[in-house]
Amino acid sequence: MVRKEKDTDKIMIAYVLPEGAAEKAGLLAKDYIIKIDDKQLDGLDIQAVVAMLRGDPGTKVKITISRAGQSIPTDFTVTRELVRLTEVPSE
Repeated sequence: MVRKEKDTDKIMIAYVLPEGAAEKAGLLAKDYIIKIDDKQLDGLDIQAVVAMLRGDPGTKVKITISRAGQSIPTDFTVTRELVRLTEVPSE
């Protein structure tokens, strides 16, 4: 899940699903997305960013991130997959 920070307008990965596509690719919560498929995100709203990230299962998307403690942006290739949410029983 991604969110747009109010103070900076940056797109941050809020969390990654365990065993999901982002985690498998090496993305971490609190990474900042600066490009998707080499396109800058400046001025895009969160819905446009999410639309760029979504796609058919098995297709790939290149995500360039900025990570705390690293001075240079890093590219990750994510293979899209269906999101499977685990149900939690409740009473």
